[in-house]
Amino acid sequence: MPKRPGSSEIKNVQRTFQALPKLAGSASRERDSRGEDRDEVIDRRLRDAAEEIRRYRDYHYVLINRELSESDAILGSIVRAERVRRTRIEEQIRPILESFQV
Repeated sequence: MPKRPGSSEIKNVQRTFQALPKLAGSASRERDSRGEDRDEVIDRRLRDAAEEIRRYRDYHYVLINRELSESDAILGSIVRAERVRRTRIEEQIRPILESFQV
């Protein structure tokens, strides 16, 4: 892969992810089950969520929130993958390359 101009200067590139409910109806059911907030507050939250969901293409990762344990595992996988992204560990790779005279 060709090196982009200035790419060596990029150290902490942020990744974004969005957690989506599995279906719009699941958000409505949550509304009915908690009974903690006024209808206006819940309606505003649902409108805000719909706006965020429309912009899902703006995110690097999209997590569909089906089951808590599955979502937790997926999020953990994303974090682990990002930690070993080549651009993040370049300084650790360099001595290995040098030892092979590459």
